[in-house]
Amino acid sequence: GRPSAEGLMELCVAPRGEFTYTGSKGREYFDLITQRVLESADLPQEQRELVDELHRRILALCSKPGNMKFLGIGSGLQKKFGEVTMARNDPACSVSEPESRRFMAAVRRVKEELDPDGTMLDLHDTGTDMELFPRAVSGASQSFDKGSGVLGLEEKLKLGISIGPNIVCGDTSSDL
Repeated sequence: GRPSAEGLMELCVAPRGEFTYTGSKGREYFDLITQRVLESADLPQEQRELVDELHRRILALCSKPGNMKFLGIGSGLQKKFGEVTMARNDPACSVSEPESRRFMAAVRRVKEELDPDGTMLDLHDTGTDMELFPRAVSGASQSFDKGSGVLGLEEKLKLGISIGPNIVCGDTSSDL
């Protein structure tokens, strides 16, 4: 998000220290000691650069006539750690289905320009958002998901997940 924008910590009403707040499927977390968001998982430089370029190109796509509206609906355009989220509609279906599909096809073309072989980037369509993220690095069995994030957070922060209690939340089917 934007440096001056309200994020999860500014909107949270629970006392600090009661929960470990994370984002980007567990790739980053809020550190109580430093009062900053820190990365919990490494993202290879090649993938970091790919996500940066993907974000840059989707932002350029959004500046074209007829596309600016997608920045102002639903999730808008979000560059996260290891992922880019781009809205194609919102829960109220403010954009017609043909227009939403047109824009999704344009985003897919951007993805295909960056990854013509389809080996580096994945796209998950939630129905309202498109989540674009690097595919798993060679040797990994799957792309990074929330389960990978929880395991990485446990390893880094020693949360005692096996002891519990735990609450793991999300707002899209890709969070499952």
